[in-house]
Amino acid sequence: MHGLRDLRIIDFSNRVSGAYATKLLADAHAEVIKVEPPEGEAQRRWTASETDLEGRDGALFQFLNTSKKSVVGRPEDPEILALIEGADLVVETFAPGEIEKLDLCERFPGLVVLSISAYGRGGPLTDQPSSDLTIQANSGAIGARGLMSHAPFMCGGRVTEWIGGTFAAVAALAATQ
Repeated sequence: MHGLRDLRIIDFSNRVSGAYATKLLADAHAEVIKVEPPEGEAQRRWTASETDLEGRDGALFQFLNTSKKSVVGRPEDPEILALIEGADLVVETFAPGEIEKLDLCERFPGLVVLSISAYGRGGPLTDQPSSDLTIQANSGAIGARGLMSHAPFMCGGRVTEWIGGTFAAVAALAATQ
C-alpha cells in the first residue's frame, strides 16, 4: 500500500492541532518535514507534570512527531523556502496575518496552505484570544455536559485541539487528493 507517499508536507505548527493533523498524514505515509524555530520547539519539553526532562523529548512531542523529518529555520529562510517550493501542502498555526506576509500561494502556484486557528482567518473573531475552555463554551459544547442541578463543565484533555487536528487532516486530504 502506497498511501500518501507522493504527498510532501511542510509543518510549521506549534500547537497540538497542527502536529496531530500532520501526524495522521505521516502515519498514512506522507512525507512530513517539521520546521522548528531556532530557539527550539516548546512542545519538545512539555510534560503534564512539569517534570524536568533533562534535555530529552517529552512523550507528547514524541507521539505527535514520529515519522516526521525535522529541520530548524524560519519560514522566510532561503533553505526553508526551497523546501516549500517542492511541497504540496503547508500546515501552520501562526497568529493571524503571519503566514500571509510570505505570499506563499502567489510565489508557489498550486501550493495548498492549511491554516489552523480557533476562529478562522478574516472573520469577526479572528483576533479573539482562545483556549480549550473558550472554544468549548462558544460552540455550546459545555452546555450539554453535567447535571441540571450543577454548573456545566468542560471536557478535559485539549479535546478541541485533537478534534481540530482530525478535521484539519481531512481538509488537507480534500485539498490535495
